[in-house]
Amino acid sequence: MMAADRIADLEIDICPISGKTTWIFLRLRLTSGVTGLGEATLYGLEAGVQQKTLALAGSLRGLDIRAAIALCEDRMLRASDGVTQTVLSGLGQALLDARARSLGVAAQELLGGRRRAALPVYANINRGTQDRSPEGWAARADAAVAEGFRALKMAPFDGVTDTSLSAPGVASRIDHGLACIAAVRDAVGPGVAINIDCHARFDDATARHVLREIGRHAPHWVEMPVAERPDRLGSARRLRGLANDLGFRLAGAELVFGLGAVRHMIEAGAYDVYMPDLRHCGGVFEALRIAGLVHSAGLEFSLHNPAGPLLDRISLAVASVAPAVVMIEHQFREHPLHETLLTPAPVAPAAGMVDAPDGPGWGAGFKMAVLDGARGPLPDPVDHEGLPGAGPSS
Repeated sequence: MMAADRIADLEIDICPISGKTTWIFLRLRLTSGVTGLGEATLYGLEAGVQQKTLALAGSLRGLDIRAAIALCEDRMLRASDGVTQTVLSGLGQALLDARARSLGVAAQELLGGRRRAALPVYANINRGTQDRSPEGWAARADAAVAEGFRALKMAPFDGVTDTSLSAPGVASRIDHGLACIAAVRDAVGPGVAINIDCHARFDDATARHVLREIGRHAPHWVEMPVAERPDRLGSARRLRGLANDLGFRLAGAELVFGLGAVRHMIEAGAYDVYMPDLRHCGGVFEALRIAGLVHSAGLEFSLHNPAGPLLDRISLAVASVAPAVVMIEHQFREHPLHETLLTPAPVAPAAGMVDAPDGPGWGAGFKMAVLDGARGPLPDPVDHEGLPGAGPSS
């Protein structure tokens, strides 16, 4: 009888690629020599991710891989902070990749099988846009459309940290953001969908004002105009009604953990589009449970996916299994490593569609010479602009 695969070792790759972005990759090796890959990028909290990963890796070492997957799932149910949730998600991704590779199948086969061979994607042009002027945003939007995208996302309300429109400087910053949206719409024309991320920067009154102004530019959806808290779901429902009256969708739930929280949001009528993030929602299996719930409620599902190239590939694979999906986020050219780190290399979308990954595992490997050159020290702890609610983020 063949000996069971057990967890032999785990390596953490810290890859600082800019002043605001550090990718964290996990490489989990089995006793058979098979390696599984996961991503645990969490902007601004890299040291905590590294420490928590090392702590959890010790409890996995020596376990049968099936027992390790079950242990991660059990601990995920009790995770109470974002760092632990992100690390367990990354470990779960690596375990599923290793398990699928050891069986010689695509990871989707362990999740119920692919439902679709290609997926609609949208270009997140936010993090890579250095020139935050209307002209800078328009140029980035043009570049994304030229590469085959038919939808994009931007987050143009930089510096709005006080939610009230009457606070000093807020109105001018909002006007600047609206000018950027107008410039992008003028650049790409009416045939390209534009999603606007507000990162919970507004109070109710300001959100209503901003939604009305954004509505002039025919957005596809607007994300998270107000904070996502249980006591604010009524606000989200009312803002959703306004958005729908203006002809577009309201989206959110990118930071929500667990099926139960999403169920409360659906019952409250908070959103048209639900956007769980594999790092935050409870991992791969919970994301698919959420997808099923959203679909059964007649709403739209779209994985939130603003991190590194490996999580992009994994998110596409998971979305290919979901019962329905509207479009998937793709980080657009924040750094050249997005296109050069993985094998096979990503391909540009054709008419807004990309092929779903196909095994073994997640269908992705690292070009090790490129990964070796990308590693670096942990960034200094800062009040990081990539965290929700501050500066250019997802």
